Amino acid sequence: MSKYHAVRTNGFASKAEDRRNSELVLLERANVIKNLVRQPRYVLLPAWPEGGYKCPLVYVGDFEYYDKAADKVILEDVKGIITPVYKIKKRLLEQLHGIKITEVR
Repeated sequence: MSKYHAVRTNGFASKAEDRRNSELVLLERANVIKNLVRQPRYVLLPAWPEGGYKCPLVYVGDFEYYDKAADKVILEDVKGIITPVYKIKKRLLEQLHGIKITEVR
């Protein structure tokens, strides 16, 4: 059982994430979106071995896709609970990469 009582379903972290994946797959088949990517990764801070940080600080989203109607790439995160760590990573992603996260509840 996870800390926030999410139940892993079909390889996804929660039932909500699994449902959203099903919706996005249908939208991709209907040619409304394209280039659906699951678990896209963005480096927020690179590894810095000299400073004692062997691993980079990474934000992992839930889904990324190109929305044809909006003519832009959308990065989604399915959220039940917004944690302080998520808030920091969201802010870093926006400031460093200029990418805004679309939160799906």
